[in-house]
Amino acid sequence: MAYVKAWTDGNGPLLELPCAPPTTVEEIYETHDAMVGLAPPGVFGDLAGYKMGAVGLVPGVPCFYGPLFRNFFSHHPQEPRMSDLCHCHTLEAEIGFVMKDDLFPLEGGRQRNLQEVWDAVGSICPCVELCGSRVAATSPVLVKLSDGLMTGGVYVGSPMSPQDYSMESLKNVQTSLAINGNVQDSGSGSRCPMGGPIESLTWLANYLNERGSGLQSGHLVISGMTSKAVNFREGDEIIATYSGLGGDEEQIIRFSLAP
Repeated sequence: MAYVKAWTDGNGPLLELPCAPPTTVEEIYETHDAMVGLAPPGVFGDLAGYKMGAVGLVPGVPCFYGPLFRNFFSHHPQEPRMSDLCHCHTLEAEIGFVMKDDLFPLEGGRQRNLQEVWDAVGSICPCVELCGSRVAATSPVLVKLSDGLMTGGVYVGSPMSPQDYSMESLKNVQTSLAINGNVQDSGSGSRCPMGGPIESLTWLANYLNERGSGLQSGHLVISGMTSKAVNFREGDEIIATYSGLGGDEEQIIRFSLAP
């Protein structure tokens, strides 16, 4: 698989694919599945969750999901390494969910509602996604989406209990991303796919079920971009701020990008 080899070798972006590019949504997800199956466990770790995004990029498709690999998760005081992320180009402040229950397909193909998915959440955590790329910036949209939805790494903040929140309150969480003290963007949970973090998570749970799989206990799902930054370099100080996620106090993720 060209994407996996480019990531493992640290090469790329690929100027052209060695095979025909995807032409349908299902072919995009088949490519993701192949990435997961071919990724060397010693380098990538196991499939540890999913990312959400790509809102409105394909007509008739509300959003997409992509795989997250365990070995590309970072926690304080560990600093993400740019060299591991394969052309990291965008940072996104996101609201993450760690699942406590499995959500496999239900009998008869019934879809789960928001409350059922919310009840399966074990913790909520602020996260910063570090988007990577194995393809050229000029590649067609479907090629970029098939590249694991530009999956890279995740900086994971401290977990919090969902009992301290409501599904509706997560839409109102305010976020910002600053590079070396300069705020590049701000937003809220309402920017997530489907209009909110739990709405995004529920869409994912049901879509995975339609494809015969499901979320598992321990999976981390980052529910979509709330604010982003694109102008950064190795050594820059990254500060993601979350208001309304953790009582009256702001939650802050602060880290630097190591070489």
